[in-house]
Amino acid sequence: MEFQINHDVHGKTQVIFEEETEFGPFRSALYYTPEEWSGIPEHVWQGEARKQTDAWITRVRASNIAPSPYQVAPAKVLILFGAGASYGALGIAPSAPPLGPRLFESLCQMFPATWAKVSGRVAEIFMEGNPENGMAALNDEASGYRSVLRFLIRDMAVYFSRFEVQDASANLYCRLVLRFKEQILNGDVVLSTLNYECLIEHAMETHGIVPTYLGEVASGSARILKVHGSCNFIPQGFLAGGTGLAFDWSYENTISTTLKFVHRTAVRAELEKTGIPSAMSMYTENKPNPIGPLALKRLRDDFAGYCKSAGAIVAVGARPYAPDTHIWQPIADSRATISLVADRASCDEWILSHGGGRAKWMGDRFDAAWDDIVASVAVGLR
Repeated sequence: MEFQINHDVHGKTQVIFEEETEFGPFRSALYYTPEEWSGIPEHVWQGEARKQTDAWITRVRASNIAPSPYQVAPAKVLILFGAGASYGALGIAPSAPPLGPRLFESLCQMFPATWAKVSGRVAEIFMEGNPENGMAALNDEASGYRSVLRFLIRDMAVYFSRFEVQDASANLYCRLVLRFKEQILNGDVVLSTLNYECLIEHAMETHGIVPTYLGEVASGSARILKVHGSCNFIPQGFLAGGTGLAFDWSYENTISTTLKFVHRTAVRAELEKTGIPSAMSMYTENKPNPIGPLALKRLRDDFAGYCKSAGAIVAVGARPYAPDTHIWQPIADSRATISLVADRASCDEWILSHGGGRAKWMGDRFDAAWDDIVASVAVGLR
C-alpha cells in the first residue's frame, strides 16, 4: 500500500492511500485535525487505511460492480476508431465532433454556466491547443475548479451525447457496418473506439445490430469496445471512497460503481439524477478511470485480448501514441498486420519504433483511405 501525506488540506492532514487489488486500484483518504495527527501513531492510521481497503474489497465481492465473468471469442479483424475517424465520418449532426484543440471552444459555446466560466491560465492552456494539459490543469487543486469539476465533466458527457448520424448513406461508419454486417454479427470483425460519443452504436442500430458493451453477446447483437468509456455509461450504486465527493472530487478520487448503459438521447436526464459524470477515461495523460474503473478495466482487458487474437488490426483516426500503453502496447505486441490511418508523421514514427515490419500507413483521412480500409478488413477475413 502506498501513502501520500498532505498537510493543511481544508485545515486538516490528509493521508491518501492506494493499493492495487484483484479488482483494480483502490484509492481513498483519511483526514485528521492537527491535534489528532500530533497524537496518532503511524500504525494506527495505516491500520485504518488497511481496514477501509479490505472493507471495499469485501463489498465489491458481494456486489455486481465487477463485471460478471464472460469469455472473449477470438476475432479475425479488430478495427479501432479515434477522434479523427468521427471528425471525418461525414453525415453527422449537428456537426462533426471537434478534434481535441477545438473541444474547449465548443464546450464553452454550449455550456455558458460551466465551461464558459473557465478562465485565466487554465483557459489559456486550452486555447493554446493543449486539451490534455487543460484537462489536467482543471484537476489541479490550485486552479480553483475542484468544486465544479464534476459538473464540467458531466456537461462534457452531455455534449458528446448529442452527436448522431444524420445521413446514413454518406456516413462512413454506417457504410462500413453495412459492408461487413455479417462478419460483425458473427464476431469475425470487432469494432472498438477511443471516442466518448455514440456514433458507431448509431451506425450499428441503423443496420439492425444491437450494441453489447460488456458480457455475453446475444443473437442479433455485436460487441463494441469503448476502451475509454462513453458518455452513455451512467454510474449506478456507488461504492465511493471517503474523499469528499461533494466539494473536491478529482480524477484521483475513484468511485466504483455499476454502469447503466443508456441510449444517447437519455444521457442528460440520467446524469441529472446521479450528480456525477459518466464513466469516461479522463482526457489527460495515461487516461485514468475515476468513475466505474472496474468496468473500464475490463473493456481495456478485452481490447488487449482481441489484439492478441486478431490477424489484422485497422486503426482509423487514432494517432499512434506510445505512452498510451493500454492502447498501443497490445497493438505492438500482437501478431497482426497493422494498418494505420492518421497523420503520416506520427504513424511513420510508430511504425519505425513499434511496427515490427507488420505495420503500414494507408492515409491521413477516413474518406481518402476508404478503399484501402475495406481492402485491409477483407484481407484479414480470409
